[in-house]
Amino acid sequence: MNILPAKVTETGITVAGLVQLSVKPNAAIGTEISYGIRPDDVVIGGEGAVPVEVQVVEPTGAETHVTARLAGQEITIVSKDRLSIKPGEMLMVGITSPRSHMFETASGKRI
Repeated sequence: MNILPAKVTETGITVAGLVQLSVKPNAAIGTEISYGIRPDDVVIGGEGAVPVEVQVVEPTGAETHVTARLAGQEITIVSKDRLSIKPGEMLMVGITSPRSHMFETASGKRI
């Protein structure tokens, strides 16, 4: 699971101090939260995609595992596609998923 720092805003949440997502957690504006998204729920490209810097590419046969940095935070991506990317390159990914998880940072409680 990718766990990224986030903060609740008037319009949703800001992830890693950079990416604005229009999800509405059940928490007050300004609340520090942790945003969790599974590696196989991170999508390549698409609407609202954000840039990540590729660190490691691991072709495993049926999948490609990618370690990347999003606003200084390490994330893992698992793609069913064979990706022609190399470390140091930029890749556009979508991190909005209906299966994401959010937790209040202070208490660890799921919101």
